[in-house]
Amino acid sequence: MNTRFSLQQVIVVSLFTFIVGCIAGAIVMGIAMMRSPYVVKATVAAEYTPTHSPTVLEPTPAVLDEPPTSTPSNTPAVTTSIEPTIQPTFTSTREHSTTATSTLPPLPKARTATPTLSTPVTITVTDEEATSLAQEEADQAGPDELAIQDPVVSITEQYLELTGRAVNLGLFGSGDLRVVGVPVVEDEELRFRVMTATVNNVDLPRSLFPDIESTVDRVLARSLFGYDARDVILGDGVMTLVVLPWP
Repeated sequence: MNTRFSLQQVIVVSLFTFIVGCIAGAIVMGIAMMRSPYVVKATVAAEYTPTHSPTVLEPTPAVLDEPPTSTPSNTPAVTTSIEPTIQPTFTSTREHSTTATSTLPPLPKARTATPTLSTPVTITVTDEEATSLAQEEADQAGPDELAIQDPVVSITEQYLELTGRAVNLGLFGSGDLRVVGVPVVEDEELRFRVMTATVNNVDLPRSLFPDIESTVDRVLARSLFGYDARDVILGDGVMTLVVLPWP
């Protein structure tokens, strides 16, 4: 079947198709434009909400720190009110300390340790007096101390001699003792230095000399009680001591 269209029919169909296509495109674009604003608003709202929440809260502490603007105006008043109260307190303290100091009693004068100088005097000790002092020392000796019983003291111009019976004389035990020595002055005291010593005519070792010297030192100290020794002079039967009385 041979169907043929006229030119007029072709133009009409083409116009109809074009119009229908335009209408359909307008409808699609209208629908797209109507939906797009809601999508954009939803997206912006989702992104905008969390970013603005901290920025709105941060200015709050900054605004709260500004009120101390009234402090400078009160500062001069505080300063002027403190100065009068401090000044009277300081003045009264100084006055009180001055008054307390003035009422204290005067300090006592320092006592000097230097003894009062005195005039030297002389003391003489005879053979009999020295023997009596030696007997007093023997009577007061302890049970384990060296003692010279029944002592006899002889003074010559060169030395001092002591005889008697020695007790507690170390390895030698006891026996007849004869000691020869000289008195000397040391540190204002009278000391005895042994030259020779024998027991039963046997020479004693020098290791025993200090014990004998200590015993005779105590005898000489009895003659110097209350004095400081300055010099000693030996004579025939007498010993002269130059001494200073204790202050």
